[in-house]
Amino acid sequence: MVAASPSFGVEEDQHVVLRVMSWQDYEVLLAIRGERSGVRMYYLDGEIEIVSATKIHEGRKKTLARLLELWAMESGVALNGFGSWTLKAEFREAGAEPDECYIVGDPDKAVPDLAIEVEWSRATGLSKQEIYLRLGFASCGRSRATVAWSPAVRADLDPAARLVRARCDRGTRQGDGSAAPRVARGHAGVADGALHAR
Repeated sequence: MVAASPSFGVEEDQHVVLRVMSWQDYEVLLAIRGERSGVRMYYLDGEIEIVSATKIHEGRKKTLARLLELWAMESGVALNGFGSWTLKAEFREAGAEPDECYIVGDPDKAVPDLAIEVEWSRATGLSKQEIYLRLGFASCGRSRATVAWSPAVRADLDPAARLVRARCDRGTRQGDGSAAPRVARGHAGVADGALHAR
């Protein structure tokens, strides 16, 4: 078991990684937690990460979600929000509970087209990039925040990358004095369709 060490000054997400765990262990923990919110769980290759997000984390994911929702309304894109959604692929040994999930168009799809994952304070933990790639998202990357989308909707959502980048590149300051997230698209080593906050 690995736990994050405390940080002083900035409130950080609390998380723990359980090692040498089976897929069945992951399913049992999900069942015990049930539909209650509070902690999110991730699974990758026999390890389970359990995360309790802070107020800062929740505020940042909500800001990013609102930017995407505003863009969708202004652009006439049918973007249906579903909040956190447990995504699992046992045969790929990957599972996640993103901060926000969206479906473009038909809301009856079995999997989301978009997943927002904020990682502002995680110094350790599982590779979210690898998890989302295994779950079928073609565009994703590891940084402080990721918006990953399926290849089927990339053309529809490409303008959202420019909107979010333009909005976040202003460099406004947060209440804690830190710089607001800068969101970029297509920088070196990152799939062309992903949005990443640095």
